[in-house]
Amino acid sequence: MPRAHPDFARCSALLLAAAALTAATGSGGCDAQARIAAREAARPRPVVTRIEPAEAAHSAEPVLAVGSVAAEPDPAARPVAGLVGQVAGKPIYAHRVLEGLEDQLASLSRQSPTAFRRQARELILGRIQGLVQDRLYLDEAKGALTPGERANLDRFVDLQRQELVRRHGRGSAALADQTLRATTGRTLEETLRDDRDLLIVGTYRSRAIEPLVNVTRRDVERYYRDREAEFNPPDRRTVRLIYTRRPQDSAEIARRLEAGEDFAQVAGDPLNQNPRAGATMSVAGEDAFGDALAPALAGLDEGEWVGPVREPVRGRDYFVLLEKIERGDRRTLEDAQLEIERLLRDQQRERLARQSFDKLRRNASVTEEQRMADAVLDIAESRYSAGG
Repeated sequence: MPRAHPDFARCSALLLAAAALTAATGSGGCDAQARIAAREAARPRPVVTRIEPAEAAHSAEPVLAVGSVAAEPDPAARPVAGLVGQVAGKPIYAHRVLEGLEDQLASLSRQSPTAFRRQARELILGRIQGLVQDRLYLDEAKGALTPGERANLDRFVDLQRQELVRRHGRGSAALADQTLRATTGRTLEETLRDDRDLLIVGTYRSRAIEPLVNVTRRDVERYYRDREAEFNPPDRRTVRLIYTRRPQDSAEIARRLEAGEDFAQVAGDPLNQNPRAGATMSVAGEDAFGDALAPALAGLDEGEWVGPVREPVRGRDYFVLLEKIERGDRRTLEDAQLEIERLLRDQQRERLARQSFDKLRRNASVTEEQRMADAVLDIAESRYSAGG
């Protein structure tokens, strides 16, 4: 089963950002702090990067790739910027796929060539799949924007620019750009474009997916019932155990314990046939010792002992000391209802988002991800692998 791209996991953050866009409608004025809060809530997320001016001759549109937030790398150390494929007519460059994977690939260089190729290909393929998903989603979302939403986006970007310049540049756009480069590896314009794209996709998903999410009370009850043991874990007891088969030994052990002798000391006597010699053990639930001992164990408080308790199947007399009890964190359906409902909603959103993406993928012109991964892997192998 394919793994969900991080975009799906941050669906709720995207919707929060979309809510900030909606708040920008109306009177024309809006709270810049709310915009910043929405942007910060949406992080961390894959970074949207674009081709350099030298690459722009190949494409009239920015090329999206997924990368880590990091300082600008040394240009001399950049991977090869080879064209490896396209998504809906937009080129994909190898160096954008590799960007952000440098440290992970370098750490794999100590592996054998075979191990490096296997693990590096998995990293690269995941990055390419995320790039394809981001590109198709953004294109679809842009096409679905209404004129009013486009105007609101422009207003949002203006407010965001003012806030970023105030926070990071003390009123100077040049200083804000410099500060953002140093702290996030992104320019002021890149940061604004990232946030704009995030809002575009969030708005699209809130409109296309959120109305389809429906979790009923019956769904919640079924989830709770199927996982009742997880919501009602058993108590865990730390005990010491003595057992013997001969009645006269049981009588002697009982006499010494009733006389106040320390349980651990009696457990170390050869009369105790327990090979653990009375060492403590941790057991979960009241029935850990079977039907015969369960009632006796359930009635003990910390520091109390019980015995002899006859266990007829094994023909033993047991003495049990309860040293400590840790109560299970039990949660009723009412206690867990909101958490379960949120979880089920997130699962539905992820499933619907995956279905939506699969539909976009079927209808789009995309170079096969496996072929692109192999092309990028050849570059990574020559650069990072000891056998390259």
